[in-house]
Amino acid sequence: MDRQERANPMLPKGAKLLLRILGVVNFTVTLLGFYWQIPLAHSLLTGYSDPTASASFRLVFGATVLVDLAFATVILVTAIWFIRCRLSAANPYALSVFVLLVYRAMIPHLCRLGGGLGISIAAALGIGNMGTALFEFLFVVPDLYPVVSVVLTLFLMQKYGTGFLPAHA
Repeated sequence: MDRQERANPMLPKGAKLLLRILGVVNFTVTLLGFYWQIPLAHSLLTGYSDPTASASFRLVFGATVLVDLAFATVILVTAIWFIRCRLSAANPYALSVFVLLVYRAMIPHLCRLGGGLGISIAAALGIGNMGTALFEFLFVVPDLYPVVSVVLTLFLMQKYGTGFLPAHA
């Protein structure tokens, strides 16, 4: 039995190829996102900030960087599972993309908060979400790639999957 058959013997070669392509694309764009996010996380961890920035900006910026790193980490882990042809990654991937899209949909509402907090949120999100920016805007149309990739993985899960299994099963 070759290595591809051991990855998931129930999947046809076309489905394995599609999963691996999605995994490689997600892995690549997420690594680039981490590369762009590292200077932001470094400034957060070292405590450097612009002395003219408000306290609310520093707090919102820190939260934004941490949330974005969490989303990028989940996408990176599921990308590795897709490269290994693990259909069980479809569920956590779909859930994380759904939560990411809801989070992004809430941003305009958060920017309307008064008292300077809305301005801090808008400014922090303009630079603090670099970890997932390429993933979300891969084909220029906002959120097209995440939605299409989730639909494809859930289709493969429905057609060839065995349900809600953990990734190590």
